[in-house]
Amino acid sequence: MNNREIIKTVKEIKGGDMSNFQAIYEMFSRLINCYGRRIGEDGRGEMTLFFMELLYSVDTDRFLPDGGDELKRYIAVALRNYYITLSQRAQKYAKFCDELLEDDAKYIFEPEEALSLKEGLLRLSERQRTVLTYRYFYGFSDGEISNRLCISRQAVHQLELRAIASLKEYYGI
Repeated sequence: MNNREIIKTVKEIKGGDMSNFQAIYEMFSRLINCYGRRIGEDGRGEMTLFFMELLYSVDTDRFLPDGGDELKRYIAVALRNYYITLSQRAQKYAKFCDELLEDDAKYIFEPEEALSLKEGLLRLSERQRTVLTYRYFYGFSDGEISNRLCISRQAVHQLELRAIASLKEYYGI
């Protein structure tokens, strides 16, 4: 697809005609899937959602309707930049969780309990650990957690329920 075809498709999508969405999505699906796998849980969904938001927000008038591929490159770079942002956020969460597991657990629990808790928490996804940390170590509400993680309160609640179910299964409760 060249600029002319992409611009036409994006304008149709903005107008509510999603019939050609699959064609433009397939053009970027390898990038979206690659970045999504690298991010981890929910990564592909977040990248796809960003892609859709990008299509709705891109100013197609900035690009010439010629045979070039500037718009295609613009979308690819935007996807890469969003991936970098998500990766950096994930690294911060991982570092935060590791520090929390190492520091707080040794002061709150006996050594055997801390080791058992750490093993159980490491079975959870990064987001699930973060939600449980915010909820039970810091006492944050669903709203506060959702603001910190930039996800909905319903997503926070679902992550917490899945994490607790996983821990119950692991500890045989």
